[in-house]
Amino acid sequence: MTEHFKGGIVQLIELPGGEKLKVTDNKVQQFNYSKLRGRTVELGFRNKDVAEAINMSETTYSYKLNCRSEFTHGEISAICEFLSIPVGDIPLYFFATAVQKIELPEEDTP
Repeated sequence: MTEHFKGGIVQLIELPGGEKLKVTDNKVQQFNYSKLRGRTVELGFRNKDVAEAINMSETTYSYKLNCRSEFTHGEISAICEFLSIPVGDIPLYFFATAVQKIELPEEDTP
């Protein structure tokens, strides 16, 4: 199933096991999950481990980490519990804005 919306297309895809996931053709919300990724590695886990701990497929977790789908409040809560992330730090791990890199033209120097 495909839905059009301002700025892109939303597709409902079915993953192995019957799980359905809404994904976009372009990243609607740009969040930087590098701190979440770092915490995962710091504790010796892999993305697969986090996904399993919160009853999510690894594919769905990957889509969410790559801003193709959004985390729900329940998922954020479960991840924080699993990775021992304090509630007060949720914005740092889940809502840090991604910064777009742009190249500035080089200035001619006399």
